[in-house]
Amino acid sequence: DPYGWRASGPDPYTRDANVDLWSEDLSPATITGVIPNKPTALGAPGQFTINGSNFDATATVTLRDVTNGVTYLNRPVLSRSGSNSITITPNFGNVPAAWYVQVINSNGGSNQFTFDVSAATLAGTLAGIDVSHYQGTVNWAQVYAAGNVFAFAKATEGAGGADDATFSANMQNGHDAGVLMGAYDLVRPDLGDPVTEARHFVSIIRPYLSAGYLKPVADVEEGAGASLTNWVEQWISEVRAETGIDPIIYANTDFATNYLTSALSSYPLWIADPTFNPPHTGTWSNWAFWQLGSTTVAGVSGPVDVDVFNGNVAALSSIEIGTAGAPSVSATGPSAEFAGTSYALTLNYTSPAGDPAQSWSLNWGDGSAVQTYPGTSTVVVHTYANASGTVPLQIQTSVTNSSGTFAALPLPVTVYAAPSVSNGTLSLTGTSADDTVSFTNASGLFIINLGGAVRNYNSSMISRLSYSDDGGNDSISVTGPTPATINASTGNDSITINDTAGVTLNPGSGSISLTVNSGTTTIPAAALSGIRQVNFTNLGIAAGAKVVLAQSSATNNDYSKHANRNVAVVDAGGLNISTGGTLDMGDNDMILKYAPANESATKTQVFNLMQAGITTNLDWSGTGITSSEANYDANFSIGARAMGSMDNNDWGDSSFDGVNLPDFNQILIKFTYYGDVNCDGIFDSQDVNQLIIGRGHNPANTGWENCDLDYDGLTSTSTDQNFFFTGRSAYQTFGAL
Repeated sequence: DPYGWRASGPDPYTRDANVDLWSEDLSPATITGVIPNKPTALGAPGQFTINGSNFDATATVTLRDVTNGVTYLNRPVLSRSGSNSITITPNFGNVPAAWYVQVINSNGGSNQFTFDVSAATLAGTLAGIDVSHYQGTVNWAQVYAAGNVFAFAKATEGAGGADDATFSANMQNGHDAGVLMGAYDLVRPDLGDPVTEARHFVSIIRPYLSAGYLKPVADVEEGAGASLTNWVEQWISEVRAETGIDPIIYANTDFATNYLTSALSSYPLWIADPTFNPPHTGTWSNWAFWQLGSTTVAGVSGPVDVDVFNGNVAALSSIEIGTAGAPSVSATGPSAEFAGTSYALTLNYTSPAGDPAQSWSLNWGDGSAVQTYPGTSTVVVHTYANASGTVPLQIQTSVTNSSGTFAALPLPVTVYAAPSVSNGTLSLTGTSADDTVSFTNASGLFIINLGGAVRNYNSSMISRLSYSDDGGNDSISVTGPTPATINASTGNDSITINDTAGVTLNPGSGSISLTVNSGTTTIPAAALSGIRQVNFTNLGIAAGAKVVLAQSSATNNDYSKHANRNVAVVDAGGLNISTGGTLDMGDNDMILKYAPANESATKTQVFNLMQAGITTNLDWSGTGITSSEANYDANFSIGARAMGSMDNNDWGDSSFDGVNLPDFNQILIKFTYYGDVNCDGIFDSQDVNQLIIGRGHNPANTGWENCDLDYDGLTSTSTDQNFFFTGRSAYQTFGAL
């Protein structure tokens, strides 16, 4: 139907207007049809009207994704029209699928009405599929009637011996049904040389290398490695030599990002990404085709891959072979830019018929007036005044020659709020999306790269950096001798520090993966009252680097703010401190989780780090896990406070520093008095009894619960006992920590 949806139930436009919604009619509810309006994009809500009869005033709606088994109950009702119409706004996800809807009355449920969401509901795109022998015999007339404009069919795999038996039938029958068909070769760099494979591919598809067919495709999903791009380039060169056609490249996000370099980014990309909307395109700035995932489509038995083309019919014509009057048209430029910076767009035009471009038309996507440029233009420039937010702007480019007007693929560009510099401090705020940002100070240049938007400064202008992530799961990298402040918020950030001048990290409510390769990174004391929980998925510290959890008070030996300390919660396997790396705990605590199978290894890891921290001087001046506050106490005060640790599987605490512990698979590390063997901040009979028990422990056992207070590997020695009584005396004088 005109909305791009297909109803498999009764006539979707039948209405029963003779039933009064407000009557006491208790007849069962009946759905006769649905009238969907297209969502603005898959993954976004779209208005959806259910027609039928006997919908009562309290009726609710159940919507179920048949393919994935997801049920959405009691969808909010936007409006009602008598007893025969209910309107809701569901979210249909990224992948088109079969759904059913049911109206639930006070006296029971209606029939279950089943329908399909078409891939064409992705705004501004055309729907298609891709097939191979796995789909068997395809009814291409039904495929076309279902709204699919194009399709790709597998032709070959490798240099011979794996040709697809359904290829010729798919190409001919699809073409006859009105579907724009294209052929692909599943390239096999692991099986042979590119030239031989390309020649074999062309020999099979040659009957379909003419007007009315799509350009051929290199399906690149095998042969991952550093040499893959070179292999594909040789395959492309041979196909071009044989046919005069530049092909399309198919790849998933992993290959497009990690194995295919920018040397291939001038070729149209067919991206496979069922996860993200918009798709992640790696080294390409844009996509031509997008494989969304697999679902059911009319005319195909079983699941089939569904795709969309990024543009309209005019744009699709530029990817056809030998279409009369259709030049090759594209626009390329950076995928991101800062507001206030000149954005340079390169215009590419080739006419097989030698028909020159007369003019270019540019809609920059920011609400500014459409601009016209001479046909001879090759580079045009625009300045974006404002940031785009999390949704990229779309640059629409078209060219006019004597045969007509032809559109390039839309080019997305994200415009970020520009950084500012005031009194030497460079400030930048990310977006609420997942940003990737790097700051590099090297060779006299200070370089910012935020999502591909780059800005350079003379290093002498920048004396300090401040970055705020503004939400999202950001990837942040700081390199060079510039003091920096990073303000995390609600997202789960990955932060890498190569900054010798020092970094201040203000944690947010999300988790942090922190890797410090050089310099000192400090997490300040909590500003609010109460213990602050700082979550780490990874806490990595290289040799010579240091992470400091700042003590609760700026004054040594002042514990008046200790109740406002930090507790670091580190995921299992997440603590990685190299020999010579330092974690200064101040007067803060830690919960180090472990997998049950790694209990012994984690206990040994913590013991070794504590032993490196306390040193043979017993003054907490070392590396590993240490404490500048305990060091001050050892050298300038009573020598009663230290970093204690115990395996919670030996003790069984259900909470620690206000953090609930659903199991006992943690090492608990606490700034407390010597002798507080269960690390609860107080001295009581449990600690005394544990000291007595500890005297009979196996000397190989470690941790304070075994009364090895000085981390020398021996339990309840005279040193341990002296520390115990010193700590107990301090507790009796100063109270709980």
